[in-house]
Amino acid sequence: MAAMTTPVAELPTTLARAHALILALAEERAAIEAENSRIGSEMATLAAANADLAAVNQAADVRIAELTAIVKMLERTLYGTRSERLRSDRPRRRDADHHHHGRAGGDRGRHPRPGS
Repeated sequence: MAAMTTPVAELPTTLARAHALILALAEERAAIEAENSRIGSEMATLAAANADLAAVNQAADVRIAELTAIVKMLERTLYGTRSERLRSDRPRRRDADHHHHGRAGGDRGRHPRPGS
């Protein structure tokens, strides 16, 4: 229990006032306990909701991993096993050679034109 902080001069001087103060403090304590109980219940509800959301997030992470694997498999089916390199930031050697030499000059004779 907390220490009394009311100065002696402010304490009730009659029995009736003392009883009124005791009743007021009891009501205040009951209100505080009710609020603590409500907060405790709310915390339990929020903890349960948090656990539910954590389970949903975990299931979503599993599903994302499954879908990512499916997309990679489809990319390999569509583009071959080198499809991961298509998304790379650095150009592939063949692309770099093509860009560097261009069709106008550097690769003449290396690749026959269709119909030649």
